[in-house]
Amino acid sequence: MSLQLIPPFGLFLLTFIFVFPFSKAREKDSIRVVTYNVWYGFTKKNERKKEWSEYVKSLNCDIIALQELNEYTPEKLAKEAKSWGHSYSALLKENGFPTGMTSKFPLRNLKKEMAGYHHGMLSCEAGGIQIYVIHLHPGHWEIRHQEVDLLLNTLKVYQSDTPVLLVGDFNTFSHRDESYYNQTTDLIPFFRRLDLRWNSNRNLRDDKLDYSHLRKFEEAGYKDLISERRKRFFGTFPTKLRPEEDNGPSRRLDYFFASEVLSEKCTKAEYLVNKKTDLLSDHYPAIAEFKLSQ
Repeated sequence: MSLQLIPPFGLFLLTFIFVFPFSKAREKDSIRVVTYNVWYGFTKKNERKKEWSEYVKSLNCDIIALQELNEYTPEKLAKEAKSWGHSYSALLKENGFPTGMTSKFPLRNLKKEMAGYHHGMLSCEAGGIQIYVIHLHPGHWEIRHQEVDLLLNTLKVYQSDTPVLLVGDFNTFSHRDESYYNQTTDLIPFFRRLDLRWNSNRNLRDDKLDYSHLRKFEEAGYKDLISERRKRFFGTFPTKLRPEEDNGPSRRLDYFFASEVLSEKCTKAEYLVNKKTDLLSDHYPAIAEFKLSQ
């Protein structure tokens, strides 16, 4: 059907759905979680901050996991959390690239681990879900393996009936996207350039993408929620925010990995890729809903 056959209201409705694919309406007793890497804590191109905050508020989420909260303090995060209706928040640290979480639910069993993790690891229980906010090493496949192994060892304490969610910027690649990446001619050349640009970087393993980080989570029983529900590939980095830079082809770096019992309760999971999120950060957000009531 051509667009001219759609009445003006229909065009408005289509636009609204495209920009806000998750409406405020939801199933009763559901929990909505979003993850968002905000890029340098809005210290760069900070004019986007107001629109970003309004967009996050419009998603009506119960729990928000955040990465790259540069120059944030616990007080600053708590104040912003209240603006989107969250009374509880936690910041991992105040230096470097902190992760954080805000929630409508109390944050219980809160832990801030620094040893063994490049950016650190923030975890807590909120709304009946044990959550780990992920931000793995940005440039070295071997260090990422060390972080994944450390986390998987920590996760062994949970029983099979514990709802566990690993969410955030994993900075690595899924074998579920391999066919797409194999058709992307500049991906390997880009990482060659990147590893030359930063002498400490080793993104490529034997001049190839390393898919084994995420395989370890799958082998431990964790489910890639979005890949199991998507109809086509969406990359989460880069967006259109930094067109003047060489950030390489589109790739999926942000994930939800859920324990099997939590995966069975997931009713929706997707990336929010639209004209608005094109310019709010250099990563696209991901969102999921869970029906936890019996």
